[in-house]
Amino acid sequence: MAPSAVAAPSTAAAAPATRLEVGSSTADESYFDFTPYFYARSALVEGTLHAVGCVRAYAATYAGPSHRLDYRSTSLKCNTTVPVKLELKADVPGGADRILVELRDDAGNLLASGWVYR
Repeated sequence: MAPSAVAAPSTAAAAPATRLEVGSSTADESYFDFTPYFYARSALVEGTLHAVGCVRAYAATYAGPSHRLDYRSTSLKCNTTVPVKLELKADVPGGADRILVELRDDAGNLLASGWVYR
């Protein structure tokens, strides 16, 4: 079975580009510049991860007070800058109303997190 893809219709609602920082986003700190996109039944977090040491970027879609719909992550990235594209399911009427984005170290410890609202 082929993996499903998130289509990017011209009516997609994109929030402004966001930076999730660990520390000050200088050359010695990890950070994630990303743009979230909300669709009718899916979402997309797309951007650039700057990893100092080893980190993963995570994203999760939510609807309602506490209903998590999907949770995805990159593979572990070490001392590199890479493009990131996290495609998320939000298969409920109206789709996701928010996305949680996180940076975690190689042991899974939370380094930084932030919410993006539709």
